[in-house]
Amino acid sequence: MKSKRTAKRLILFLTLFIVINLIMSIAYVRFARTHEFRLYDLDKSFAAGDSKLKYLFIGDSHMFMAVEADSFPSAFDYSSPGEHPIQTYYKLKHVLENHTRDFDTLVMNLDLHQYRSFQSNSFKNTHYWAKYIDFWELGTEQGNRSLAMSQYLKGRLFPYYDGIKYLFRYVRFDNIYNFTKRDFSQQPNHQEEARLTAQKHLNYADYLDPICLSYLHKMFALCKKYHKSIVFVKLPLTEDYFLQAEQVVPVDSFYQKMDAAILPFRNFIRVIDDQKIFFGQDQYFCDPHHVNGEGKKVFSKIFKKQIQNHE
Repeated sequence: MKSKRTAKRLILFLTLFIVINLIMSIAYVRFARTHEFRLYDLDKSFAAGDSKLKYLFIGDSHMFMAVEADSFPSAFDYSSPGEHPIQTYYKLKHVLENHTRDFDTLVMNLDLHQYRSFQSNSFKNTHYWAKYIDFWELGTEQGNRSLAMSQYLKGRLFPYYDGIKYLFRYVRFDNIYNFTKRDFSQQPNHQEEARLTAQKHLNYADYLDPICLSYLHKMFALCKKYHKSIVFVKLPLTEDYFLQAEQVVPVDSFYQKMDAAILPFRNFIRVIDDQKIFFGQDQYFCDPHHVNGEGKKVFSKIFKKQIQNHE
């Protein structure tokens, strides 16, 4: 009798858990508006276009805050907050293998923070990324399939996990980034903010993570297979951030290693270095490493000329 009561309670508990989880999942997917839903909107906009693109911009927040894709001929900005090379590879692989939309040139940012060890284990918005990432393959690369598959199950079974605090709020992505009008030069203690931000971003033992680098190589091979050229751009930083970065990581060594990774594919990859272009002009930034709205306008004009001159 006791075992039967225990079994009934267990079944009741599991039933309630499944029902509550289902309700929360449906509520999150239908009503919550987080970063994740900007990604779904991007997917729809990207797939809806039927014309071939000249430029496909891809990367993290540095890219979409620095470049006005609309000012370029036949371009689309497919970048997203916090996106790292592993995610970019799988999204690009999906685009190319499924012929979602054709393009000529992939434009990516090449910044110091993108390849740190933190990135290879950082997977926010897993409900979205689970449709792209082969977590079994990733787990094999990492030597930890259980961790990778737990990320997959989290995204598939608990879509609200990363954004539960937004479950009953309608949060527009544009409002989250309304600081694009901020003038960093006018902020109190902006030099200290730059120092602390650089330390937070780069203070990792492995600033060039082998897993991230491996996926960069995969991306190069993928672009070679589908005859796509790549333009890397080192996006603008404040001078204080860059000087602090040099104290935290060996910047020259980092880019020498990146150059070595690019070398075998140099016939279809170009690098444009604009990291120092706004040194001493903090009015073009909203924080130590993101340009603001005015900086975006100025930089887009400069970068447009640079990329066209490289053709």
